[in-house]
Amino acid sequence: MFPRLDCSSVTTTLTSLAQILEMPAPELASVLASVDLDAFYRNHPRYEIPGEEVILSHVLESGGKEPVVEEAVWFHITRCFAETDFAEGLLPLGDVLELLWRNLYSLVAEEVPAEEWRQCRDGLQTDGNHSARLYRMKVAGRHLWGPYGMLIRDLAFDPQPVRNHDFLRGPEIIEDICRCFLALHGIDLLSRFRSATRPCIVKFVGEAPTIDCVGSALLYLHLKYRGLPLSQRCNCNFDAAGTPVSRSQILEVQLL
Repeated sequence: MFPRLDCSSVTTTLTSLAQILEMPAPELASVLASVDLDAFYRNHPRYEIPGEEVILSHVLESGGKEPVVEEAVWFHITRCFAETDFAEGLLPLGDVLELLWRNLYSLVAEEVPAEEWRQCRDGLQTDGNHSARLYRMKVAGRHLWGPYGMLIRDLAFDPQPVRNHDFLRGPEIIEDICRCFLALHGIDLLSRFRSATRPCIVKFVGEAPTIDCVGSALLYLHLKYRGLPLSQRCNCNFDAAGTPVSRSQILEVQLL
């Protein structure tokens, strides 16, 4: 069995990459810290291979073995009610949509009659505003339902450099619904949702494309060792495409 890539932290990333590349961890860290990508591209102005592949080539030239990865640790970033236990695993969006709507309604049930809430939900199917269109796009087909995960845990806390949504503040579809509801009723449902929930990271195991994952992890370490900001090229994503992530695949549920 091949080693599992685990980017929970700088330390676990280095340790798992050292096993995958069959290279001593201190030596790998030294190689990654020594690479100067800016100088490389200045000296090779027509070189179009991305930085992570340049770094991987440098590591292989320094004694690392060709990497093979079958699985990696992934991080599903979300916000949920404290009692959520993920007993059924991570489910695709369409399989939890009814629960999502019920939970949101519980936050306004004393002010909004059930019939008005139903009309609000039905209205999202025809509403022309941007958030309603985003909602319809997300629920349109099972292949868009996830669940999703990211390889580098640190990116959950610093989404801007990689142009990610800040999932710890709330899932995108929650924000879509709440913005539509605010426009109709003038009630800030999103703030209520954030007050009633906690940021959450679900750590799970899933299949991993070798080159993409190893390249992203190497670039992440390189940028960390050189004190540089993380870039979009560090981001490697998991997409279950409408298939559940089973409870047995979940390693840990972290409420923050």
